[in-house]
Amino acid sequence: MSDLLLTIHNTSPDSRGKEGKSYITKKQGILSKLGYLRKEGDYPISYDYYTDEYGNTDYNFVDWHMYSSQNRLTGVFDKPRAKMINFPVRGIYGDEQSERENEVTGYFYRFENTTEVDINTFIFCMKHSDIGVVGFYLYSFIKSMNSYFGGEYNSPIEQLVVNTGIKSTKLSEAITTLEAHNMITNSHSTFVPFLSQDKSIPANGYRTLNRTQFTDSRREVEVRKVMSQAAYERTGGRYLYEDSSIEENDDDELNDLPF
Repeated sequence: MSDLLLTIHNTSPDSRGKEGKSYITKKQGILSKLGYLRKEGDYPISYDYYTDEYGNTDYNFVDWHMYSSQNRLTGVFDKPRAKMINFPVRGIYGDEQSERENEVTGYFYRFENTTEVDINTFIFCMKHSDIGVVGFYLYSFIKSMNSYFGGEYNSPIEQLVVNTGIKSTKLSEAITTLEAHNMITNSHSTFVPFLSQDKSIPANGYRTLNRTQFTDSRREVEVRKVMSQAAYERTGGRYLYEDSSIEENDDDELNDLPF
């Protein structure tokens, strides 16, 4: 699924040329090229849940009633206006083998690792030009990681660049923007450049906030502290925010980063 997100994110909807993609869902669009959608002339028109002989309903199993299986002579179902529909291939089947064997292993049936993003969050991002598509994508990515790790998502900027496909400068800008609109929190862990491999410091921790907590106006965002190796050694490995005397006495060895 991450490959799909990266492909969509890094493809301009206005791209042209031999490898250009003008649409996401339409014919020859991104999802079609990746095999996630396929044009078909049949589709479900109703459904039932499986019920055993004792009247117990199992909502994990859905019995779909397809248009092609109905008696069209009865006139109960009108002829569809659209002759072809987008069949969500990977929503039903996880891969080509499961489709050949008719095993429903797609995303619709493996929802335990999916993340729900409210439509109002999307609208909020589109309404604010400084957030936009990149901000919505990054917010959704962080939220999915929060769910996956069961809380805060810790990651250095370099790894976030690899995982999201967003360039470093743009990524730092997007993180600041999301925090400014109160969409995420950022731990702003102190950073020590060129620290030896036998020592480590925690990476920034990110958490997403709910739509009701977002703010239309930008608020001031905290900056990340950078500590020199010399100051780090004098604290015995403790961080700047744990000892205010270090901040007061070593101003010449401290800098701020906007992420």
